[in-house]
Amino acid sequence: GDVSGLTALDNRLKEIFADTGNPFDQVIIQVSSNLLYERLMEVVDICTHQTLPGGQKLSKLSFVEVPVE
Repeated sequence: GDVSGLTALDNRLKEIFADTGNPFDQVIIQVSSNLLYERLMEVVDICTHQTLPGGQKLSKLSFVEVPVE
């Protein structure tokens, strides 16, 4: 997988959820219909390891499929 991309995603999510003024408590993942399942699971894994400002784990994940042109 693209480890640098996953690390960047992890760091960005940590920044977002570290902000106590952040009203967000869910992540919506836009998924290409040709994305490998393993890659998606890596992204899901990173998302579910995030901690919200209140200390609880991020548990709300949604998926939106983006059609491939």
